[in-house]
Amino acid sequence: MISASAWLLARIPLCVGAFLGKIVSLLWWYVIPIRRDVAQSNIELVLPQAPHSSILRRSVASMFLSFVELLHYDRRPFEGFDLVGWDALIDRANNGKGSLVLTGHGAGWELVGAVASSQLKLPVTVIVKTPTSPKFAKLIERIRESFGLELLEPEGSFWLASQALARGRIVVFLLDQRNNEGIEVPFFGEGALTSKGLALLAKRSGVPVFPAWQVRLGVGRHQFEIFPPMELTGAVRSDTELFMRFYEGRIVENPVGWLWLHDRWRLLNKEE
Repeated sequence: MISASAWLLARIPLCVGAFLGKIVSLLWWYVIPIRRDVAQSNIELVLPQAPHSSILRRSVASMFLSFVELLHYDRRPFEGFDLVGWDALIDRANNGKGSLVLTGHGAGWELVGAVASSQLKLPVTVIVKTPTSPKFAKLIERIRESFGLELLEPEGSFWLASQALARGRIVVFLLDQRNNEGIEVPFFGEGALTSKGLALLAKRSGVPVFPAWQVRLGVGRHQFEIFPPMELTGAVRSDTELFMRFYEGRIVENPVGWLWLHDRWRLLNKEE
């Protein structure tokens, strides 16, 4: 079923994918509210005065469209990406120097790796969780690897990531989701379990951390921005807190573009 749906979605016009995204978002909100309570709780914490239902529905519609765009790009790469601030990262890669990138689940996050690896020919290694659905996991892994991405599981990835850096690769961390083995740091004023891997790797390697974010500009159009390297202290906790503040700024700027469905603030001593 997943393979057949993906085959079809890869062949419909993107404008139809955008329309279907709106339908999916309405069904999610009114009929099949999977993780809707989690999303509402999250957005009430972050943006208490915002129009919650509108932002969440638009976010789900955008995520659906991003998946359709990814399937299209996998089948036949298209133009439509504004790359801002990439020169320093590209120069380091061309000179065989490894780099660290902090990004997150902003609009079209899967497309960033696709463009960087397949279009720009950059050596990208991404630390990603495997989706819980085996069939979807197989599909998304096949797509990611088809772009030339090197994939690492979060568990036990520290030394593999170190080796990737030593080979001159760009190692990408997404820290805006909960890491049950992580440290508790403030995120929008509430404690959130966060991996300390990026801060620790940056400290030990001395490699700069480039923050990056994605913004949807329209149907089939995105801006992928690389910001200047962060000024780190070398203290793992304070640097991890700095990473969270970067996310806070990006999410407030463009709340529709973030993945609200994840139970980001659940701590281990709280009930599931």
